[in-house]
Amino acid sequence: MLIFMKPRIMANSGGKNTMSKLLSGTIIATCCALMAACSESDSVSQQSGAAASGNELVLVAVEQALLGSSEGLAELISPGFENLSGLNTGAPGYLWAYKSLNDLCREIQVQNSNIVSTESALIVKHEFVATCAEFGGLGPAETSEFVLEQEFGFSEENTLANVKTDFSRNGESVLPSLGVAPTKPIRPPGSVLSSFDKGAFIEGLAVDKGGTVYVSLILDNNIWRIEKDGSKSIFATLPFDSNRQIMQGIFCLDIDAEGNFFVSVNSPDESIRGIWKLSPDAQPVLWAQVPGPAVLNGIDVDEDGNVFVADTLSGTIWHVDSTHSAGQMAQVWVSHPILNPTPFVNVWPGINGVRRSNTGVSASVSDTGLVVDFDWNTKAPRIVTKGAGVDDFIIDNRGRYVLTTHPYNSIEIYDPQVDDRYSLFTEQEGVWGPAAVGSFALSESKALYYVGTDGGLFGRGFANAFQAQVFKFEY
Repeated sequence: MLIFMKPRIMANSGGKNTMSKLLSGTIIATCCALMAACSESDSVSQQSGAAASGNELVLVAVEQALLGSSEGLAELISPGFENLSGLNTGAPGYLWAYKSLNDLCREIQVQNSNIVSTESALIVKHEFVATCAEFGGLGPAETSEFVLEQEFGFSEENTLANVKTDFSRNGESVLPSLGVAPTKPIRPPGSVLSSFDKGAFIEGLAVDKGGTVYVSLILDNNIWRIEKDGSKSIFATLPFDSNRQIMQGIFCLDIDAEGNFFVSVNSPDESIRGIWKLSPDAQPVLWAQVPGPAVLNGIDVDEDGNVFVADTLSGTIWHVDSTHSAGQMAQVWVSHPILNPTPFVNVWPGINGVRRSNTGVSASVSDTGLVVDFDWNTKAPRIVTKGAGVDDFIIDNRGRYVLTTHPYNSIEIYDPQVDDRYSLFTEQEGVWGPAAVGSFALSESKALYYVGTDGGLFGRGFANAFQAQVFKFEY
């Protein structure tokens, strides 16, 4: 854990020409970096007008970031996420605000920035106007007034203990209630089954009836097979070129009892976009087209041959039943506002994963931290759990929801029978960016679980990412 100096100084700066670049990339700095800046403390204190008493090292680090202008707000809360390792309290909300502002907001004009230090915390508040476009900048844009306030709490040992974030748009809070669930004192051992090069992003994972694992890398055109000894090979290649620039390629996959693969594929080309089917004895075909615009994400096939796919862009679950013929259009099973992300400032998807449940169809809504179940007959939604920030999930053979939280680096369990949500693994066990999950039942009470990761690529960026992995555990 990095050591933090307790701040005791108040600094204020305001106006459009004094762009604040603070936040934890600055505060979460090594002591060496702070010491290197110490010689400039006198001039910096004069610029800020703050008293030179207390810990000038913190003031120097803060003020160095405060001066100048910015292309975006990345510098405001650029955290160096590796320094938040093990900090469950507040980290998910912090990361949500960072990614939303950094990835979505442009034409930023900071109206006022304020820094307040106490014995136990550093409080930073920024008021600004910005133009933001939802869904990673693909959606409509709107100019709004924002207030971002973050409090960094310090422990008695002078280390970062918690982060509190408040983020509002036009006077209304838009920050979802997100948090990493507490860990259990007794947890199963886990191990790495197989790895991919740094920069790979395992988006889809499925396990066949023999226990063999298959994965897809985001916007690739290959399906990989992973043997029980961890060796891997390309199992199949779909007949189109993958192209991340135009968002063309595979997202997720699932396997039915007969060994047929169903794959969600995105493309601006309607002859490619949709649900693809790979049969053991046939060439891959576009099984069901999906009208655009669409971003097809999680996919599930149930015991009756019904296929469901999540459309992140439109808040829709598409459906193909067992009587479907190749080339026909998929049908809307349900489309509901609860499946949509936060307007204009969402960088996480709305609906992400989808699974058939005992009572209907469940879906994860990553941005708002919900898992929702839709009744099979009425299509009425019921919130299963909230606050989890779930990417992909499964419902295991004991009725528990096994959740991957992607940028929040945890594998969690929600047990609806006792209304209990807890973490099995976090980054402390080397789980970075879990985004896909599958299982293989060993008995009525035990299963092997496999989780695909992106090595922290999405949350930490390429420079700080690790290898993508398939993580394995028995539970």
